[in-house]
Amino acid sequence: MHDDNRGNWFRDFADRFHRRAMDLTLLLFRGRAGIVFTVIEVLYFCAVFYLMYEQDVTSVQIFLLLLLNIGLVGLFICLLTRAVFSTLQQEVRLTEAAIEETIQRSQLDALTGLYNRATLFRELGSRIRYAEEHGTPLSLILFDLDNFKDVNDAHGHAVGDECLVALSEMLRDRVRGQELAARYGGEEFVLVLPDTRLEGAVARAEVSRQRCAEKEFFDGGKPFRVTASAGVAEWEPGMDAAALIDLADQRMYTAKEAGRDLTDAGPEFAASKMHAPQDDAQPLPRPEIKKRRRSIVEDPGSKQEFFHLLLQQCLYGIALWLLLTLFLSRSVPAFCAYAATGIFLFMLYKRLPHSRSFKEVTGLYLLYTYGSLFVMLPAMYFFGGGLGSGVPVLFILAASAITLLFNGPFMVFTLALLVALSATVIAVDLGHEGFVAGFTDLGDLSYFYTLATVIFVGVTLSRVMHMLYRNYQENRKLSEELMKQLEETSVIDPLTGAYDRRFLLNDLDESIRLVESGELPVFSVLMFDLDHFKQINDRYGHLTGDECIRFLARLVRENLRKEDALIRYGGEEFICVMRGASDYTAVKRAEEIRAKVAATRLAAALREPVTLSCGVVMYRPGMTPDGLIREADTQLYKAKRRGRNRVACRGSRSADNN
Repeated sequence: MHDDNRGNWFRDFADRFHRRAMDLTLLLFRGRAGIVFTVIEVLYFCAVFYLMYEQDVTSVQIFLLLLLNIGLVGLFICLLTRAVFSTLQQEVRLTEAAIEETIQRSQLDALTGLYNRATLFRELGSRIRYAEEHGTPLSLILFDLDNFKDVNDAHGHAVGDECLVALSEMLRDRVRGQELAARYGGEEFVLVLPDTRLEGAVARAEVSRQRCAEKEFFDGGKPFRVTASAGVAEWEPGMDAAALIDLADQRMYTAKEAGRDLTDAGPEFAASKMHAPQDDAQPLPRPEIKKRRRSIVEDPGSKQEFFHLLLQQCLYGIALWLLLTLFLSRSVPAFCAYAATGIFLFMLYKRLPHSRSFKEVTGLYLLYTYGSLFVMLPAMYFFGGGLGSGVPVLFILAASAITLLFNGPFMVFTLALLVALSATVIAVDLGHEGFVAGFTDLGDLSYFYTLATVIFVGVTLSRVMHMLYRNYQENRKLSEELMKQLEETSVIDPLTGAYDRRFLLNDLDESIRLVESGELPVFSVLMFDLDHFKQINDRYGHLTGDECIRFLARLVRENLRKEDALIRYGGEEFICVMRGASDYTAVKRAEEIRAKVAATRLAAALREPVTLSCGVVMYRPGMTPDGLIREADTQLYKAKRRGRNRVACRGSRSADNN
C-alpha cells in the first residue's frame, strides 16, 4: 500500500536512477553489448512503470526493483571497467611487442638480415662463456668474398648488394639450433658453431664455399660468379671473442694468399679446396609448442595497484560504517561485523606490498574474493541491518573486483557464484521476517545508510576508472618515449656510430617530401668510398681496417653541419644527406673532407696515406631514393675511374677538374 511517503521516495529515486543508467549506456557502451543492455533497461523501465501504478505494491518490492536496477547498472559498470582494463592490457602487450620487434631489428644488419657486428660480439661472448663452463667445443668460420671491390667497381653497388644478400641467405639457410650467422664487415661474414670441433667446422666451411662458387649472378644479362675464402678457428681456453675472430681472420687471409676460393684452418688443414661432404642436411624441424594452460589470474603484478586501491577504499568504507554504527544505530553485532571485516582487509592491505611471487599475489586475490563472498558480505548484511544497510550495493563493487582480478571461465564462475550468494542472502532475509531486525533494526536510518553506501561505491569506482585512465596515459607516454629511443638506437651502426641503411631510405623520403612541399629548397647526397681499402684489410687485417673506418666516420662528422646526416652504406662506403645544400655547396664540402682524409693518418699501423673518392648528386624533381643512390654511386665510380682521390658531380666543372 502507498499509505506513506516511502513508496513515493523509492519510485522517484528508481525513476531517476534508471533514466540516468539508460543515458550512460547509450553514451559509453555502444555496439552489440550496448544495444542488449539498453533493451534490458527498457524492459526494466516497463516493469517499474507498471508496478509503480499498481495499488498493492509495497516499499520492499520497490526497493527490490531498485536493487535489481542497481545490479543492472553494476553489470554495466563491470563490463565497462573490464573493457577499459582490457584496453590497457592490450596497449601494454602491443607496446611490448613493438619494443621486442624494435630490439630484434636493431640486432640485425639492414641489408642482409643477419645479425650485425654488435650482436655478434655479444652472442659470441655468451657462447664462449657457455663453452668454458661446460667444457664443450666451439668453432668459428670467417668468410670473405674474393675481389669484391672489383665486383662493385665493375657492376655497381646494387649488383654487389645482390651478391651479399645471396651469400647471407646461403648461410642463414644452414643455421641450426644455437648456431649464429652474422655480417662482420662489408663483405665479411661469420658463422659461429657451438658444439663443433675444428674438422666439423671445416666441412661446413667447404660446403658454403662451394655453394658460393657455384652461384651465378647476372648484370645486364651477362653472368658472373663470386668466390669466397674462409678461415676456420676453434676456441681454446683463454680466448675471448676478439681473439677467436682474429685467429679466423688470419687464416682467412692465409687462404687468400694461397690463391683465394680456399679454406684454411691452421697447420692441420692447409689452405686448399678440401673435399666437402654431400650437403644433404635438412633444416631442423620446429619444436612443437605446447599451449600453456591459461591462468585464472593473467599478469597478477599489473593488477596489484588496482587491488591496493580497492583495499584502501574498502578500509575507508569500513571506517565510515563503524562511525555510523557507533553514533547512529549503536548496534553491537553490526559494529563487531564491521570491525572483523576491517581487520581482515587491513591484514591483506599490509601483506600485499610484501607479496612478490605469482602464487602469493594470486592467493591474496582469491582470499579477498572468496572471503568477501562467503564471510564478509553475508555477515555485514545480516548483522548490519539487511536491505536497509546498503550492503547489497556493495555487490557491484565485488563484481567489479572480480572482473578485473580474474580471467576467463573462472571469472564467469565467480560472478555466477556472487549472483547466487547475493540472491540467497536476500531470499533468506525476506523469507524469515524479523531475523535481521533481531540483530540490528535501522528503521528510518536505512535511507541514510543506503545513500552513504551508494556514494561510497560511486567514489570507489570513479577512483578505479581514474587510476586505469592515468595508467593508460602514463603507459602511452612512456611507451612513446621508449619507442623513440629504441628507434634512434636501432638505426645506429655499432662500429662507427653513424646511421645505418634503415635510416637512409626514411631520411631520403622525408627530404624529398620537404622539397616537393616547398619547406626545403634543395638537398644533395654525397657518397664516400675509401680507395683501395681491400688492400688495407688484406695487408693489416680487419682490426686496422675497422680503426680506419671509425676514424673516417669521426673525421667526416666533424666536418659536416649539425643538420647533415652521415650514414654507413656498406663496408667502407658512407652516404651523407645534406639538406638545404646545392650541388656546388656539397662539392665544396666534399672537397674539404677529401683533402683532410688524404692529409690524416687514419690508423696507427698504416704506413701509407689513405684517400677517398666521392660522388655528389643534387635532388631533381621526379627522382626516387633509389635513383638518388644510383646516381651518387655512378658519380663515385666516375671519380674512381679518373684516378681516385677526387670528387665527381654531374654538371659541376669544379668537381670534374679535381
